[in-house]
Amino acid sequence: MNNLVEWLRAAGRGVRLVWMQAGVTLLILLVIDGIAIVALHSEPAEDPRARADGYHNAAWTPEYFGEYASMRVRWQPYAYWVGAEYESKYINVDAAGFRRTLGGEDRPDCKHPARIFTFGGSTMWGEGARDDETIASWIQSMLDSEQMCAQVTNMGQDGYVSTQEVLLLAEQLRRGSIPDLVIFYDGYNDVFAAENNGVAGLTYNEETRRKEFNLLSYPRRLYLSAASRFVLDTGVGELAKRLLVKMRPNQFSEIQGRLVRTGAARVKAIRLEDDQKLQESVVRLYLLNKILADAMASKYGFRSLTYWQPCLLDKNQVTVYEKSQKETRFLPGEPEFDRAISRRIAQIGAQSGIHDLSGVFHDVTEPYFIDEAHVTGEGNRIVAKAMLADIEAALRSVKPPGATGLEGGAPK
Repeated sequence: MNNLVEWLRAAGRGVRLVWMQAGVTLLILLVIDGIAIVALHSEPAEDPRARADGYHNAAWTPEYFGEYASMRVRWQPYAYWVGAEYESKYINVDAAGFRRTLGGEDRPDCKHPARIFTFGGSTMWGEGARDDETIASWIQSMLDSEQMCAQVTNMGQDGYVSTQEVLLLAEQLRRGSIPDLVIFYDGYNDVFAAENNGVAGLTYNEETRRKEFNLLSYPRRLYLSAASRFVLDTGVGELAKRLLVKMRPNQFSEIQGRLVRTGAARVKAIRLEDDQKLQESVVRLYLLNKILADAMASKYGFRSLTYWQPCLLDKNQVTVYEKSQKETRFLPGEPEFDRAISRRIAQIGAQSGIHDLSGVFHDVTEPYFIDEAHVTGEGNRIVAKAMLADIEAALRSVKPPGATGLEGGAPK
């Protein structure tokens, strides 16, 4: 009996010691995490693009990129995500997930404006530009100046590939929201997503979507995922993520708040014949999405314009800053892969109805690119100007209101 009592006492002392050690360890971790949180908030990491030379030392850029960093997305059926509602000084997104387009107001002579929907990824959305300097806002402003009665809605979404754009258009049609003209401005995301996934036609970070699928049905996977996410979302985890992305930008990036190992490094190891097949697949699926969009346009009675966008690789006369972006933003093998696809688009663009804008910054000496794909608001103006003649011609061919042959959003 005495032995049992002694054993229980010893066990109790052991348990208390373990709890004390666990408590001290937890307290130390909390202190370290608190220090990391204070460090993150006391010295917020400024997006280096805020100092891009194309902004010419503008005072608003740090605040703008601070707003951009605080934005979130919400779930969207079929397309995965759209922007969450957001209101700030320079960036505003409505409840539908569409960014504000400036202009088109107070036009008493424009009672029945032609409806223009613009689609694309973050370049159409306007990453790096204020609300009034997105491509959509520039198009609106230029049409207003020409006294053309139109209303532009910016449906571009951060990270979208062309398939998601077509799905988002289809969703508008299902709801009875019929445009008179749709504009697609894209291409870069289709190329990069193919590099990232090793296969064409998928969205960004498709592997994460696969892991998330049906997660609630597998408690063990759910708990492990939750624990991993908890660790990464602590102050220490957030600090580690930022350091990793900063120290190894060619291997890691942060997409929608998550640390992602950039799979594009695999392009370097792909054999030439497989590389050719991937290029062909990217172009083929891009063309398929254009065919689908054109088919919807034909059935519902609206016009469709498709533009292949430029990227930094297309600019021959680069500044010191732009050169640094060329050297750090592209992985080994990416420039050759991207240029090969651009050449394919250039060869088939005219006959396929694709307007190739890859040359719009070819020999321009002024700084416009803030990274590998995004440009300043002034760069967006140049892009919008390159589209304007096509847009005006398309609007002139649009039937007057009530003559579209559509009732209640259904094709006749």
